[in-house]
Amino acid sequence: AGSGSMSSNSGAQIVPIGGIRSSAHLSIRSMRHNVGKHSRPAKVRTLTGGLGVKCRVCGLAVQVLEDRDVRAGQLDILVKFGPNILGGVIAEQNIAGYGLYFVDGCHNRNTTMLAFVPKTKVAPWPQGMEGFRVDKACDCPRASYTARVTGQFPQKPSRIMVVPVTDGGYALPVGVTSAILIDHQASATVAPETAPAVTDYAQVTGSFDLLLKSQALATKFAGDPAVAAAVAGSLALLAKTPFGNVKVSLSALRQGSDQAMNSSSQGARR
Repeated sequence: AGSGSMSSNSGAQIVPIGGIRSSAHLSIRSMRHNVGKHSRPAKVRTLTGGLGVKCRVCGLAVQVLEDRDVRAGQLDILVKFGPNILGGVIAEQNIAGYGLYFVDGCHNRNTTMLAFVPKTKVAPWPQGMEGFRVDKACDCPRASYTARVTGQFPQKPSRIMVVPVTDGGYALPVGVTSAILIDHQASATVAPETAPAVTDYAQVTGSFDLLLKSQALATKFAGDPAVAAAVAGSLALLAKTPFGNVKVSLSALRQGSDQAMNSSSQGARR
């Protein structure tokens, strides 16, 4: 909601719209008209309701983007994101692709587009993704597109914003944003007095038991590559290390082995 004052000479009124961007506004202009013997412009007294951007990228694959350039002040990141949605369904019919921008801590967007990713061929669901319903965050195919951003690391705290770009070349004013970017060199720097005396890297091994209801379930669980990948992903998040650094193997233990937790349950072990 908002209201504003208007010059009686110009017949124009500017109303700020804080819900989209701090600099966004609605401009209203009218021609002069006669009321009785007096000439005056139209004037909007009160505006109520809300204005929003309906088209948006459904999500990023990860919020924290890892800087892969080990040099201080240099940036090299991969941004993976999902397609545009409108009204809860994937809709790319009227867009050309996606633009990536730097935004500051308050989400004010830089004017320079860092990268442009064209949309893929549009095909209706189920042959393609057009019309696929995205009711919740997990429904978003967040790795549909990938863009690489390289260059000089921004001097001020910044995020990456991804926005749809229309067929006419208009980049929408708001989009999905990452967490604050962190320079790889800065994140790897440790104060000398607190730096631990360790080698450049270390290999950590271990094992754990997962209890399942039957031997058959344990065998199926241990043989599923997706399960091993999910376990590896969880361990990578806990250890704060790239996914590729974690190797997991699962095997089903037979009932009565010394690793089994009890006689009625079976374990799948890494």
